[in-house]
Amino acid sequence: TGCVETRMMMSTLLIAFATFVLGVGVTYIAMRKQYEKCKPQMNEAELNAREQKIDDFANLMQSVSHHWRQPLNALSLMIQDLQDAYEYKELDSEYLDNMSGKSMALIQEMSVTIDQFKNFYKEGNAQEQIVVETVLIDIMTLLSKDLERSNIEMVYRFMNNECYPVDVLKTLEALPKHRIFGYTNEFSQLLLGLFQNARDAIVKVQKEDPSYQGRIEISIKEVNKRIQIELFDNGVGIDSSIKNKIFQPYFTTKDVGEGSGLGLYMIKLMIAHNMSGEISYTSKKHATKFKIVLL
Repeated sequence: TGCVETRMMMSTLLIAFATFVLGVGVTYIAMRKQYEKCKPQMNEAELNAREQKIDDFANLMQSVSHHWRQPLNALSLMIQDLQDAYEYKELDSEYLDNMSGKSMALIQEMSVTIDQFKNFYKEGNAQEQIVVETVLIDIMTLLSKDLERSNIEMVYRFMNNECYPVDVLKTLEALPKHRIFGYTNEFSQLLLGLFQNARDAIVKVQKEDPSYQGRIEISIKEVNKRIQIELFDNGVGIDSSIKNKIFQPYFTTKDVGEGSGLGLYMIKLMIAHNMSGEISYTSKKHATKFKIVLL
């Protein structure tokens, strides 16, 4: 009986997560339809914002799918193992307790991912105080599996130059809490956009050298009472011939169909208009650093 009940529980949970994924897919299709319907009535700024949000939604779901692949595979194997344990008379209370603990840990990991995804797309009409590190950890968690599969290391760099991955970062009690004022949703989107650009720049190098070890570093500090966020990647770099174009709308160095050319334009717009900040960058081969300065 215990075997049947446990298998039913785990199967139900897998179905629940699959239903969530289906719901997100339906949401994406609805967003596209709504966009096409309202497109004739939108001004250029509204069109740009809506297009970028749809692109971000699709990219984030790709990261979520990578994040879930390992725990889903593990849960599937555990369900199969239950039947073997039953047939070989190994299904006792100790086995079930061990199986239950492992499965609940995996389910908790997936549940956290859902909460982070919901928070990322939660609409907000009012500005609020934002703890930068809290938003950053959520985004790093969502992207971690995708980047790991792409052979890209992602770390947080402290003032003393010590670097930690997100799993360690979550456990640090002494992690600083820098606060800014703005829209949490927009701030999450702009950070996500910078991380994704860094990933794409590294992947370009890896197409020529599949063994290339990618690296993304992010640091946060306060300088003259302003919050400074820096994001470094060792990707292909930004050619000096386009340095005055990268923040222009519809300008992209990506292949046709891979980018709208609105990412950095919208990031600069959100930082300047809603956060009284500015963004700049320096770049050479295998070393690009974006710097955001906020009040």
